[in-house]
Amino acid sequence: MRNSTSRMKKRIWITAVVLIVLSCGLLLWNRMPESQATKGPQSTANEPGTPDLEKKNLAAGHTADPVQISPTNELFPKIPSLEQSNAAYQKIIANWQAPIEFYGKVIDENSNAVVGANVSFYWFEQPTENGNKSFTTQSDAEGLFLLKGARGPTLAVSVSKEGYYSSKEREHPVFRYGSFAGDDFSPDPRNPVVFHLKKKGTSESLVKWKRNYRISRDGTPFQINLSTGEPAKAGMGDFTIQCPTENPKEGEQRYNWHCRLAILNGGMVRTDEEFPFSAPETGYTPTIDIDMPADAKEWSDEARFKFYYHLADGRYGRISFSMIAHGQNFCLIDCVQNPSGSRNLELNENSHSDF
Repeated sequence: MRNSTSRMKKRIWITAVVLIVLSCGLLLWNRMPESQATKGPQSTANEPGTPDLEKKNLAAGHTADPVQISPTNELFPKIPSLEQSNAAYQKIIANWQAPIEFYGKVIDENSNAVVGANVSFYWFEQPTENGNKSFTTQSDAEGLFLLKGARGPTLAVSVSKEGYYSSKEREHPVFRYGSFAGDDFSPDPRNPVVFHLKKKGTSESLVKWKRNYRISRDGTPFQINLSTGEPAKAGMGDFTIQCPTENPKEGEQRYNWHCRLAILNGGMVRTDEEFPFSAPETGYTPTIDIDMPADAKEWSDEARFKFYYHLADGRYGRISFSMIAHGQNFCLIDCVQNPSGSRNLELNENSHSDF
């Protein structure tokens, strides 16, 4: 949790520093009249129809002590000293202190509201080293939460709850306001930003390993034992990888390459699930092919995806697979397997891991 919070602080601090530079650039470009810059915009009034939780959390800047951040020189370059009376400084503050409103909702994997989820907000009220603020609240009976009354150009949001997995795909997203706001986000109490949590189920003791392998460019099959991750002799492994790759022509950076994954007497099925904890019963195929001709519209020298697998002896597992068809070809495999034969692939603290 501490590392996660640290990453959030670093991310929003870097964003804040970038916005400081942009603020100064906008001021020089736009030449805003001084009369418009001496006073920041006022907070908007509470809107009707918002949940009762709003009444408890509006004073965001006053109900929680700011998180103390001590950025390095690389993250926080020195800003020229300007007095409060300086018109340029006033313009920066006015441009910086945009009113912040945020409306969110927490749901589980079945789209049910999650009550009592912990929500943390982080923002920078002033473009100074000590201008950072924070506020914490919880989702209400409908999974809703909000923040109003804060000011700044960006807001980072973190959602979690004991007994749930937090989505890594939207871990600590940063939202922009005022002059820096984009078209992809606009605060709306009728359309809250949705955060997904997954309830932890019954986990089992699984085998987990992670390794990388060099794969021949001439298409020679490479076999692996999926129970151990060890390379296997021909005909002795569970999993075969082939990646015939052409040498690029002189002056060209694209080339033809092809990768084939195969499981003998078993199968694989690709998945985009963020939490791939339950292997499907059907849909498996013995091979997965990656075809990358040099003239492909979206050509790349690598491929990354996830898949479930089912072995001939009835065991199930899941793999995060990366193939790098560049230089000396190699692949990275992150594997989880249930030795009991169950389709449950949710890890617990007793699971074996070699990394």
